[in-house]
Amino acid sequence: MKPKALICAGLIGLACAISASAQEETSSGAARSVIGFLDPQTGALLPMMTTTSSPAIAAASTAVTGTLKITGTITIISSLPTTTPVTCSATAVVVDANGPISDLVTSSATRSGATATCTMLIPYEWILQNVADNVILSVSVSALTRIHTRQLATFKVPANGVMTSFTFVGHL
Repeated sequence: MKPKALICAGLIGLACAISASAQEETSSGAARSVIGFLDPQTGALLPMMTTTSSPAIAAASTAVTGTLKITGTITIISSLPTTTPVTCSATAVVVDANGPISDLVTSSATRSGATATCTMLIPYEWILQNVADNVILSVSVSALTRIHTRQLATFKVPANGVMTSFTFVGHL
C-alpha cells in the first residue's frame, strides 16, 4: 500500500478513535483520561481534541440516512493465478463539526478470467451538524501482494433516504 494511503488511513482511524473515546461515559466514576500533547514552552498538557456535550449541538444535529452503492470492474494485468481471490473495499469519510465519521465495507470479487467484478453497499446513518458536508469516497482492490487504491469521489452528503451509485475501474 502506498505510504500516503497508509498515513491517511492511520489519521482517519486515529481521529475516529479520539472522537469515540471523547464521547465515552465513565460508569465507574473513575477519573477520565485526556489524549493530548505536552506544550514544551508552558509544560501544560493540551488536549488533542476538545468536545462539548452542549444540548444546543445535539439539537442542531440532523440524522441523514441512505446507501452508497459502489460497483467495480478490475482488469488483472499481472500474473495472478485464476484461483487467487480478489478483495474490494470502499471507505466513506465525512468530516463534520461533531467529528469525523467513517464507514468501511469489504467484499470478495467475482472472477472470470482476467476480469473481476465487485459490488459493495454502504448503508449509513450519519448524525451531522451540517448536511452540506463533503463525503470522501475511496476504493481499494487487492490480491496477494498487489493493491490498487484510489480516491473515487468527493461529493456533498446525499439527500435523506437516497441510494447513490458509483462505478470504478481498477487494475491488479
